[in-house]
Order: sequence, then structure tokens, then C-alpha cells
Amino acid sequence: MASYPRRILRMKNLPQHATDTDVRSFFERNRLEIDDWTREYANTTRISLPVGFVLMKTDVDVVQFSLRTSKTEIAGRHVHFEPVGIPYRGPRGKSPYARHDRASRDSENPLICYQSCVQSC
Repeated sequence: MASYPRRILRMKNLPQHATDTDVRSFFERNRLEIDDWTREYANTTRISLPVGFVLMKTDVDVVQFSLRTSKTEIAGRHVHFEPVGIPYRGPRGKSPYARHDRASRDSENPLICYQSCVQSC
């Protein structure tokens, strides 16, 4: 369990209508396998937020993904990826979804964020 944070990528600007097939096929096209993925939801409305997390097979896959991937479009929208060790921040230095979702407020701790997203799905 201690190796999870190094294996997690954060997806930002993920389309609301992106499906499991969309995300998995994106990684297959880049010749990488993923263990699992999840997205954040607003607690009160259960509307999907444009933030998701991908659990890669190994931490080497995270590095290879960063080096190899040039096209980062999922379901017709450009998606930004970053290793989860980097806190997600909006332009003012705060998570723009913190008021909606506990997982976003806890984004300082990627393992708590990932676990809370998995439990809520």
C-alpha cells in the first residue's frame, strides 16, 4: 500500500461524459496498462467533477507515460496529467473544488484522496 502514491496520476480537465472505455482505451493506445481509475464527484449533487485518478501498474509506468505521451485527449477534450505527489491547485493556490468535495480538500494526501474516491464510487 505504501507504493500507491507513486503509481497514481491525477487527470485534470476530464470530460463529464468520459467513460471507463474512453479512459482505458486512451492508455491502451499509449501502450500502457492501468490497474484502476476513478473520478471525483461532488458530495451533494453527485455530479462528476473534471478531476480523476489513475492507478498505474508500476511507478515506472508513470515515468514512461510522462516521457512518451504526446496526445492527451480523452473523449474529445485535452486532459492534463500529473503525478499525484504534486498537490492539485487552482490559479489562486486553492483547489477550486474544495467547497464541493472532501476528496479535493484532502488532495494534499493522495492516498486519502484516492481511497475516498474509490469508496464513493
